[in-house]
Amino acid sequence: MSQPSPRHPKTTYMLTRRTSQRLMRLLPRDGELKQLVRYALFRAAARHSVEIHGFCCMSTHIHVLCTDTRGNIPDFTRDVHELIARAANSLHGVKGELWDGRPTNYLALEGADTALRYFTY
Repeated sequence: MSQPSPRHPKTTYMLTRRTSQRLMRLLPRDGELKQLVRYALFRAAARHSVEIHGFCCMSTHIHVLCTDTRGNIPDFTRDVHELIARAANSLHGVKGELWDGRPTNYLALEGADTALRYFTY
């Protein structure tokens, strides 16, 4: 059984999610997809009271550095990943799962120095 998603208000997280079979479905050269990823992140952030400090969308995975202000991080990640998957599938004209079967990796970070270190790796 997988671990339950965290619900700890005022916690800063580094979120990571990988594409299925590590296929390069989030290609950075695709300008339209980059805009849709930004839209998905900031739409869900506004809806679920999550502060986004930065993100990095690579060809096979995405990282998001954010602070969960109200304990809504599982709802935030659900909405972000669903919208990105729908957009990527539509842009590439494919059906099926974008994300791998594993849950989002939630890494709780303590302090600004730790958050900066993880985000700049």
